Order: sequence, then structure tokens, then C-alpha cells
Amino acid sequence: MSKKNTRHLHIELTPEQYQMLNAQAKQCGLTKRAYIVRLLEGSPVRSRPTSEIKALRTEIHHIGNDVNQIARSVNIGIARAEDAKRGLVRLGADMCISGKRSYPMIAELAYAQLRRYTEYNFYNDPASVETAPFQIGDIYIDPARQTAEVCGRPVNLRHREFSLLLYFMRNPKIVLTPEQICEHAWRMEYTQPVDRAIHELRKQIEPDPAYPWYVKTVYRVGYCFTAYRSEIEKAAAL
Repeated sequence: MSKKNTRHLHIELTPEQYQMLNAQAKQCGLTKRAYIVRLLEGSPVRSRPTSEIKALRTEIHHIGNDVNQIARSVNIGIARAEDAKRGLVRLGADMCISGKRSYPMIAELAYAQLRRYTEYNFYNDPASVETAPFQIGDIYIDPARQTAEVCGRPVNLRHREFSLLLYFMRNPKIVLTPEQICEHAWRMEYTQPVDRAIHELRKQIEPDPAYPWYVKTVYRVGYCFTAYRSEIEKAAAL
């Protein structure tokens, strides 16, 4: 966003109000400016993971150590496979999957557990548009499962590129500035260029990243997401 397109606003706050603003922005992992902008635009503002989530990660780490001990016991013949499964269930496992199952099926079962946990612990409304999968043009995306497809082909996206694609798809055919991308896709201030992330995303979703169909560069402004390659091809043929 160029300087001539910005407006400066001076707000007078009491010390208590300023402390409240600072605390709420910090709780969400945002700067005060980014926090206020998200409120003005009506964008969701969520707190960062709590100490309970951090404690859960530690507990999972300990469980992982116990699981490794059980696996070693089975491998050296001290315990039977059935005893190992019972031990895993006692440790809190929701299911024990046999190695005979195919990798795609194991992945689907793991995704189901992750989706259930994500929907009911990190979203206010599990049935809302925040988590519901949707499709625009050639691209399908599932926010809860962190998966995306282009013309039915699964694409492998890191979290940074997935968040970028999700933000683009929620704002199709709108020119988005680097500042907006940083604030809304990644919840950070615009401190570094976004072109590297755009390049990595194009490598995954574009047929030819050198001549992008889906993510267009708008010179000196930002980027625009189209998602309709078939419509572009038809228009070019006329």
C-alpha cells in the first residue's frame, strides 16, 4: 500500500484503555495496529494457544516416549502385539491401526482425528465458514484438514503457503496488497516481502509458474486471485 493511500488516525486513550488494548493485542499475537485494523474490518480475532495447549504438547511428548518403549518390548519379544495395543489404549490412544492397512486409509483416519480435535477446540462454531471446505473455480480447499486440490489433483502446501491460498480464496478477484496479506493471512506486520511465498504457492498450484493463471501480479499494488483457469482460457480463445 503506497503512502499516499494511507490515512493517519490519532486516538486518545486513558492509561487503562491503552493497557487493555496492549493486553488484548498481545494475547492474539498481533501488534496494536494490526489488532485495531482486524476489528475495523470485522475479521476474526483469536487468542494464541493457551498454556493448556502447551502442557498438552508436553504430555504428548511423554506419551510418545512410552509408546516407543512399548514398541521396543514387542520388537524384542517381551510383549505380545495384543498387549501392546492394550497399553496404547491405556495411554489415551483413540484407535490402534494395523500395519496391514493401506497408507491412504491410515492418513484418512489420522485426518479424521485431527479434524475433530481442530474443529471443536479452536473454532467458535465448527459448522461455520471458517472450517467448512469450499471450492472456487478449479481449486478446492479444506481449512480444517489443511488440504487443497487443483482440478482434482492434491497439492502439497506448507502452512505459510496454505494460509496464503486460504486468504486468497476468501477474497477472490480482489487486489490484495502485501500489507493486507501479512496482516490477515499470517497475522504479522509487513516487515518483509511476500514474493517468495507467492513464488512457492505458484509452484504448487500453477501449470506453469512463469505464466501464472490463478495468482496474478498487479504491478506496484499487489496480487489478485482468479481461480478460474477455464474461464480465462475461453476468454483468450474469443
